[in-house]
Amino acid sequence: MIRKKLTLFLPAIKKSSRNKKRLNVRRTAYEACTPPVRFLGYQGRHCYHEVTIMNTIKEKCYQCSGLLSGLCIVAITLLLLAQIIGRLFGIIVPSAGDFAGYALAASTFLGLAYTFKEGGHIRVTLVIQRFSPFPRKIQEAVILTLSLALLCFLSYACVSMVYESYSYGDVSYGYIPVPLWIPQTPVAVGMVALNLAVLDAWVMALRGKTPTYSQHEEALALEEI
Repeated sequence: MIRKKLTLFLPAIKKSSRNKKRLNVRRTAYEACTPPVRFLGYQGRHCYHEVTIMNTIKEKCYQCSGLLSGLCIVAITLLLLAQIIGRLFGIIVPSAGDFAGYALAASTFLGLAYTFKEGGHIRVTLVIQRFSPFPRKIQEAVILTLSLALLCFLSYACVSMVYESYSYGDVSYGYIPVPLWIPQTPVAVGMVALNLAVLDAWVMALRGKTPTYSQHEEALALEEI
C-alpha cells in the first residue's frame, strides 16, 4: 500500500519541482531586465529570451570584428609576399603599399571592440587594484562615462568623414585610384563597434555588475600568478 501511494504522489512531486525551477528562471530573467521593461509588464520568459538574443548578437558582432581584423593582417602578409616575389621576377605590384596601409588601418580599428571585450587593451591598474570593491565600481563607471562621451564624438567624426568622401568623390593618389570612402568604412565600423562595446560595459557598470573586460583581466592575472 505504501509503495502504491508513493507511486501515485511521485508525478505530482516531480511536477512541483519543475514549476519551482521555471519560477526561479523567470525570476532571474525578470531581475535581469531594466526597470522600464519591468514597468511595461513583460513576462520573465519574454525578457529572458530577449536578453539571450541580444547577448548572442553582441557576441557575434565582436567575434566578426575580430575575425575581419585577422583577415586584414593576412591580406597585409599576402601583399608583402607578392611584392617581394614580384621584385625577384621584375614584376611591380601596383599600389601594394597603399593597399597594405588600408588593410593595416582596417585591422587596427576592427579589432578594437573585440580586444576591449576580451580585456586585451593595456590598462595601468597599479592604483585602482588597491581600491575596495565599491570605490572601484564608481571609478569604473566614471571612466566608462568619459570614454563613452569621447567615443560618441569620434564615431560621429568617422561616419561624417566617410559620408563626405563619398559625397565629394575623393579618390586616392597612386597607380590604382581608390575611392577613399572604401578604406575609410572599416575605420568607421570599427569605431562604432568599440562605441557599442563601451556602451555595453557602461550599462553593466551602472547596474552594479563587473564589466567583461575586468573579468578577463582578473582571469589573466590569476594565470600569470
